[in-house]
Amino acid sequence: MQRSRLETENRLIEAVGQLVKESGFDHLGINRVASQAGVNKILIYRYFGGLGGLLSAYFEQTRPVSSVPPIDINQLKNASLEVFFTTCYNYLIEEFRLLRHDIEAQELLKAKLLSNDGIVHAITAEKERRLVKMVDDLSAIVHSSHARPFAAILVSSLTLLLFTGQQKRQIMGIDPSTDEGWAEIEQALKNIFQGIYLFTKERLAASAEKSA
Repeated sequence: MQRSRLETENRLIEAVGQLVKESGFDHLGINRVASQAGVNKILIYRYFGGLGGLLSAYFEQTRPVSSVPPIDINQLKNASLEVFFTTCYNYLIEEFRLLRHDIEAQELLKAKLLSNDGIVHAITAEKERRLVKMVDDLSAIVHSSHARPFAAILVSSLTLLLFTGQQKRQIMGIDPSTDEGWAEIEQALKNIFQGIYLFTKERLAASAEKSA
């Protein structure tokens, strides 16, 4: 009996994942999940207490939040500015490269932006808290007071480009869904980081000269 219940629970969780990949979180419903899993919808209430409980179990089991390892702040404290900004650029690029190929993580991000689902926001909030702390720690190293808005602009822009590509649409003649299009975006972002590196280098040098 216990094994039968476990198998049914896993089938329901797998059904959620399949439906998320097909049409996102917005179109999930008790009837659709039950039909996809081939079980009576009563079991969703019996085993999970409803769709919310099932989603919680799905998040707990699959953790559909793409993320590369965080930047090691301690290693950057004595690093050169060039290494500092190269590391930040690489982190952001790798994060979105991973996200580009993870449909479930994309749908979770989309749900966070477009819905008021408390469960979705609870799952994504944990990652956002870690990201904000990392950005604050990085900004302290280069004595910047604009790191959060700068990071917000970059992340928002890349997210928009990602979703534009997901819809097979172009923006400024660039198709973000293709490797070639995304390579153009990465090169432009690299140029932005190069500019920020040069600006920060000049700012810190001027500050040191003033203090001398």
